[in-house]
Amino acid sequence: FSLDFQPNADPARYVRLAAWFPSCVSAPSLISQPLFLSFERWGLIVILMKGVPEVIESLNAGLTIELTAVNQYFIHSKMCESWGLHKLAKHYYEESIEEMKHAEEVIDRILYLDGIPEIARYDIIHACKTPEEQISKNMEMEMKGVNTYNEAIQVCIDHKDSGSRELMERMVVESEESVDWAEAQLDLIQRVGLENYMAQQIGEPK
Repeated sequence: FSLDFQPNADPARYVRLAAWFPSCVSAPSLISQPLFLSFERWGLIVILMKGVPEVIESLNAGLTIELTAVNQYFIHSKMCESWGLHKLAKHYYEESIEEMKHAEEVIDRILYLDGIPEIARYDIIHACKTPEEQISKNMEMEMKGVNTYNEAIQVCIDHKDSGSRELMERMVVESEESVDWAEAQLDLIQRVGLENYMAQQIGEPK
């Protein structure tokens, strides 16, 4: 049969293979890459994917954290609003929207790399009973995000994926800023007490 490399063909017609036979291709660099195959009338068409599975899985690991954060910050916002802590509720609502934008960016990148976004994967979403507990759980979540994205950056370096690396480096910085904010709030609670801290968070209803 003949091999015809067509990088712009419609991938909907193709079946992805987990392994491939190296005798078909003379270029050794092509053998290890993910492939799509389609049986056509005059031969076999091979299409190289844009991304590698390791990078796509790393992006999906980040997506899991982003989707978890969207929901956790949102429920914290609604709970703080019901407690009359409108300033804190506003902060959490803005964080939830920001995390949604992050999730959209990660999804767009996964799709660009011909991957499948794992939108049904979540970590445990902690509602929490007090503002202090909420801040602690959010800090844990953001610290996990920092670690996850730092590991993913190394995967991108190994596979020379500069676009995904740039995206994840930006996510790390924003997660670190959220960790700093949470640490500052917990320190403030320790210094002035939870009741005084909550009094500062009343603000105005939206």
